[in-house]
Amino acid sequence: MLKANIVVLSGSEGTVGLSSQEIEPILRDASIQVVGQPAQQMLLTSLREQVLVSVGGGSFIFEDQSAEIPPKARLAEIVDGFIRLFVSKGMSQFRAYGFNFDLEFDSRGDLPASQQITERFVRSDQLTRRGNVSLLGSGLRLYFNVGEAKCDLRIEPKGNDVNSPRYFSHINYHYELPSGDFPTQDVLRSDFQGKWGVFVDLLDRLLIES
Repeated sequence: MLKANIVVLSGSEGTVGLSSQEIEPILRDASIQVVGQPAQQMLLTSLREQVLVSVGGGSFIFEDQSAEIPPKARLAEIVDGFIRLFVSKGMSQFRAYGFNFDLEFDSRGDLPASQQITERFVRSDQLTRRGNVSLLGSGLRLYFNVGEAKCDLRIEPKGNDVNSPRYFSHINYHYELPSGDFPTQDVLRSDFQGKWGVFVDLLDRLLIES
């Protein structure tokens, strides 16, 4: 199972007014729903594209709902189309953006995922000695940089169930935009696909390689 999205943060709060005529060239066959009282958020759903767009509160979330692996490069094109539309409406400054990937997968071997994490990364004997803790299982959270992206990686048993044979992993790649300028479509597409590859490769090296 995979979830993937691109999040864009603008420099201002509030909801941008969008019409179906403006959206159609970017996101095909999209339905529009406004939620919140007073209206705070606009949800744009395209079953054809398998994409959900959330607009409001100074943030724009573009979610690939296809669960395809790897995630759709088309998502970057949709983001670029909306950014151009926002700029045409006077929103020309953006303060940050990022990529999020969620992945579930089976553990290898007979031990539950939480115990495999413990064996690879945790000094359980030290926890027992120093904290009088009898460890049942573990999760892992790492903060690091990949180029200009600040990364937050979580690896844990699915559903926080210490007996689960499946892993759940989430990674966030966060980019600040000090100039306020958003990257081009080609740069965004290439980086989105590249960071997915970095994520998968990192999980392989952390959990599978001996």
